[in-house]
Amino acid sequence: MLLYRTLRFALRSALGVFFVDIESTGEATIPERGPVIFAANHPNSIMDTVILGTRTPRTIHYMARSGLFKNPVVAWIFDRCGVIPVYRKQDDPSLTSQNESAFEAAFEVLRKGGCIGIFPEGQNAPERRVRDLKTGTARIALGALDTPDPPERLLIVPVGLNFENRDRFLSRVLVRFAEPIDATDFLADYAVDPRAAARALTDQIQERLRCVAVHILDNLSVELVEDIQKIYGHQLLDALADDAENRPELHTRYLEKIRASTAHHPSLDDTFYLKQRISDAVDYFLEHEPTRVDAIRQHIRAYKEDLDQAKLRYSFATRPPETLSLRLDALKLSLYAVFLAPVFLWGVLNNLIPFKLTGAAVLRADDEAKRAFTGLTVGTLLFNIFLAVQTWAIYALFGSALGAALYAVSVPLSGLFALRYWRQLARYRDRIVVRTLFLSQSRLLDRLLARRKLLLDELESLRETFMLAIQDAQEANEIGIATEIP
Repeated sequence: MLLYRTLRFALRSALGVFFVDIESTGEATIPERGPVIFAANHPNSIMDTVILGTRTPRTIHYMARSGLFKNPVVAWIFDRCGVIPVYRKQDDPSLTSQNESAFEAAFEVLRKGGCIGIFPEGQNAPERRVRDLKTGTARIALGALDTPDPPERLLIVPVGLNFENRDRFLSRVLVRFAEPIDATDFLADYAVDPRAAARALTDQIQERLRCVAVHILDNLSVELVEDIQKIYGHQLLDALADDAENRPELHTRYLEKIRASTAHHPSLDDTFYLKQRISDAVDYFLEHEPTRVDAIRQHIRAYKEDLDQAKLRYSFATRPPETLSLRLDALKLSLYAVFLAPVFLWGVLNNLIPFKLTGAAVLRADDEAKRAFTGLTVGTLLFNIFLAVQTWAIYALFGSALGAALYAVSVPLSGLFALRYWRQLARYRDRIVVRTLFLSQSRLLDRLLARRKLLLDELESLRETFMLAIQDAQEANEIGIATEIP
């Protein structure tokens, strides 16, 4: 499908600018040919289909809710990209009978050795949570194997889509492909009891999906997990951060500079693995020692209040305040602000209107989970339109093709630099605030550092307790297995 391949190329290029990096793991598990169903979690609406579709060279026929086809332009695009409409009961119960044709269309794709993409949660899910799965994926897989002239083998690949921040410009994404599940292993049970077989296959898909997508069981724990990672996570990842294999590629390093990051970013796979382990530990203590979780919540809340009072961020303690020079950082700030201001102003002048219009469109999105895709599509369209018009105007005014070309190159580069410039000023400002507090409000700074040390000691104690609990559970399991062996 020419339109599908064209859109995939264009969207892959746009994603390369919208996100700092999109990492993928497990791509080797994807078969090059033969019928495959990609079953992914669904945290970010249409953006999920875009990211998944650009991570594999195979053409994916997505199954999408029928309501999306009401727009004639969208319907035309979907039709030519092989999207299959699904009629959900919650949308219109009178149309669910048409799902037989949707299933037949999916069977036909799979019989021809094609790929189906489906989000078995059935709706957008909260970040860091995988909802209980519907059985539709399993029913399609087993139904395709139970048709005349079925494929010899059909694989289901669970896919975890993990967003660092699902609607933030210049954040990162991790796509994890799990080990495929062979649906033919459930075919014998399907012949005896179709519902039980579909449920068993769905349970296995859910188990593997929750292994590759960060799943925090308790919604109330999401903020706590994020706070613990910000305060304590860098200590757990220090050893991983020096891994030479985790060095980002050239374009990633450039975009990391735009983010004005203060430290090397470890592999996203390591970061999300750590987040899941923190969540597992929180779940353990909520069950066994809930008072310790309450105490940690209270200490973190007090620590955050002190940070707000001082107008500081979690990273303020990355350098001891006594090693910072108020005069040196003030000088750096002044020199940086003055000498690079023209580049900043050039970037703002040429990009402010499309930037503001894109922001307004994002805020008007009818669903929070659609903001990222709105920003990607509207931003790509507006920035390119404004760039084309402005470049034409420069050429019309000065009659120089070279000047127009240089202008066209300078606009996006200076726009990205403007973001870095603003964030770099914030970094210098934080250093100056920390050093000022060290000199003028030492009590507040001492309280912050004391709270931080107390938190780190408590978290280290919790980690040791959790690791011992895991070790005891593993030993008990090994003993249990040994006693069962005759």
